[in-house]
Amino acid sequence: MCVRRRAIAIVGLVLLSGAAGALAATARSEASLVAVLARSVPTCDLRGTVLETRGDVALVRADALECGAGRVVDPGATVALREAPASVGTLVVAHGWLVPLGRSAFESSLAGDGVDAELHARSVGVVGVRPGLPWIARRVRMALRDGTQDLHPDQAALIGGLSIGDTSGMGEATLDRLRASGLAHLVAVSGSNVALIVAAGSWAFGRRSLRARVIGGVLLLVVYVAVVGPDPSVLRAATMGAIASLALLGGMRTAPLHVLPVACIVLIAVRPTLVDSVGLHLSVAATAGIVIWSGAIARRLERVPGAIAMPLAMTLAAQAAVAPVLIGTFGEVSVVAPVTNVLAAPAVVPVTVLGLLSGVVGIVSPVVSEMLADLAAVPARYVLWVGDTFGGLPWASAAMPRSIGIAAGAVVLGAAVASVASPRRSDAARYRRADETVEPAHPRAVDPRDLGDRRGPGRVVRPRGRQAAAVRDRERVAPRRDDRPRDGIARRDRA
Repeated sequence: MCVRRRAIAIVGLVLLSGAAGALAATARSEASLVAVLARSVPTCDLRGTVLETRGDVALVRADALECGAGRVVDPGATVALREAPASVGTLVVAHGWLVPLGRSAFESSLAGDGVDAELHARSVGVVGVRPGLPWIARRVRMALRDGTQDLHPDQAALIGGLSIGDTSGMGEATLDRLRASGLAHLVAVSGSNVALIVAAGSWAFGRRSLRARVIGGVLLLVVYVAVVGPDPSVLRAATMGAIASLALLGGMRTAPLHVLPVACIVLIAVRPTLVDSVGLHLSVAATAGIVIWSGAIARRLERVPGAIAMPLAMTLAAQAAVAPVLIGTFGEVSVVAPVTNVLAAPAVVPVTVLGLLSGVVGIVSPVVSEMLADLAAVPARYVLWVGDTFGGLPWASAAMPRSIGIAAGAVVLGAAVASVASPRRSDAARYRRADETVEPAHPRAVDPRDLGDRRGPGRVVRPRGRQAAAVRDRERVAPRRDDRPRDGIARRDRA
């Protein structure tokens, strides 16, 4: 019964996040003032701050927009600016024609992320950088860009994409091969990057209290999000990391399957335009698939070496979860993704860590930054080789009618609900059992305080981690005694 209640609660949270997104989409159904103004294609002067860069397109929050004799001030307006020589946090001025967004896949994704119009600029200038986090973010991005400037453009772009999500400079052919090979997700900052940042923050404050380590990790995570920009995948991962950190600070234990829908609700409440973001859809689906199925798949691969089984299990779980989104949005799905992700997995962490170090160290020492970038180029070259080799195959990806995506989504959703409801079918059940399992304390075993917090008289949480190791060590020294007398003691008593 408890398992069913938890499954119903999780499904309810997912439905609540979807309802919140639907309400947000309904609330913004009316065109903004800037979108209405763009229909007449006026000549405008734009002044604003770069929020995010996507290739050669900068998303600018308009602080002021002057069109002819009129002046438009819309604090929520976002304008796309092509070929803008600016990074996140910079103040730009531009002059050109304000036009509505088109109907291409890329422009539709921009509209889904809250972009109101596009400025075909005749002139663009950078006038400064906002102080604080934008200044730090720009310094790190520029340091990494300077450190990788002597590398091949594709290698430099892959290092930037893996570390901070900056793929500017990567050729379209390389991007197409990465998509076909199922490796395009590597250049989108996700949970693995956030885990590295939180771990670095905890290590930096290792000798401090738990509160200091958690606060340090969250602050470092905020700086990293400022460096990367408000990409949907990094916002999802950062929100989950922040929720888990705050729960740890409050002495609570969280499971990824519980944090994920809460993070979706928070994101949609703060930034309603994300409800239409394909990047968020893919990120959430992949995370849910990994949490629900990766452990169960890895246990099925017990004869496969562990170094291969877990990456393969995570890839299969993620691909199964994102397949409906890929089919419904792009009309294709990668066939070679399980193989390419297993082959590329050993090189991902070195490229990410060395790239981050190159960007941070480059602020004070450009020479060391270039050395770190040269080291990162070696595994980056291997990842590109995997993508080029498998992505160039004619059968690397399979085209499918987009209508199949709906049926595939129903199948995947049903399988996910069934796996969550069953205590033996998914890795998510392991988290539930870890939260629910309690056992009575043996009266003659170990000190009950070593076993954790009490939950009612005579009941304690089952020990895990260091506590479990301490319990095992103590039991080896002083084994648990039965209430029944031993044979030798019984014979002596009878004598």
